[in-house]
Amino acid sequence: MQSKNPLILYQVQILKGYMCLCAAFVLLMQLGFAFLEGGCLRYKDMQSIMLKIFMNTCVTIVLWWVVGYGIAFGNDSKEFVGSNVYIGFDMKNSKHLGEFAFQTAVASAATSIVSGGAAARMTYIGYFILSVVFSAVIYPFCAHWGFGDGWLMRLGYHDYAGSGTIHAAAGMGALVTTMLLRPRNHRFNPKYSEHFEPNNPTYITLACLSLWVCWCFFNGGSSLGIANGASVFLSRAIMNTFISGASGALTVFFIYYVMNIDQKNKYSLVMICNGNLAGLVAITGYYYQLLDHVIMLMHGLLLQLEYLAG
Repeated sequence: MQSKNPLILYQVQILKGYMCLCAAFVLLMQLGFAFLEGGCLRYKDMQSIMLKIFMNTCVTIVLWWVVGYGIAFGNDSKEFVGSNVYIGFDMKNSKHLGEFAFQTAVASAATSIVSGGAAARMTYIGYFILSVVFSAVIYPFCAHWGFGDGWLMRLGYHDYAGSGTIHAAAGMGALVTTMLLRPRNHRFNPKYSEHFEPNNPTYITLACLSLWVCWCFFNGGSSLGIANGASVFLSRAIMNTFISGASGALTVFFIYYVMNIDQKNKYSLVMICNGNLAGLVAITGYYYQLLDHVIMLMHGLLLQLEYLAG
């Protein structure tokens, strides 16, 4: 029975509005992904990848409404799959509305990460199928196991904003896609190496900064509230998002400088942006109060050392 306490009703309305605001900014991450991938690819591939990301967003939203959210966060939760809250559930007065909007945007972001493995190497139909499979089958199960009272949570698994549930799952999807597809023509031919340099560092920088802003709502929205103790998680999440992004960028700045100290170009704008994103991904994991920044810094450092070595 719904409470008639005015204060509680007010808090519920504020919570729904807050979750919808976070959902809007997380959905805006698609703009950052589009500019990031478009700037990293050759100029002739820009329109192709941006169209794929736009269509991927539309496909994910529809499929998440039809079946994905029910699998991940259905009321009648099982250890391996949720049930109910599928297409046609009562959305007029449902308690799921705010969370549904936020998780829909998160699912879109997860599916877009997979697009990196298929950039400039897959037809529109092939990528459409990939988006359908990942957004309707693979990610919903991962979300249920890690977020929706699934078997991982019952074993004590903690993932605050999706370091494993979202980024590891999407990264693995991108890796498998990359392994199954052939490399782009002449990609590893030294004669054509300059043809595969990022075509627009300005786009990459704009993408990185916009993703940083949206990431604050991504991590902040993962607190699932702003009342009572949740406000502490919200404040700490946003503070850590600021620090992690900056630390990741500075770490790569100094590493790249030391490794190229005898070269003419001692700095790389693209690599600094990658360091920023690595720090943002690292901080989405569940943290411990005394070690959160150390874990973030080491994670970002290892990611960038691997990137530079590879």
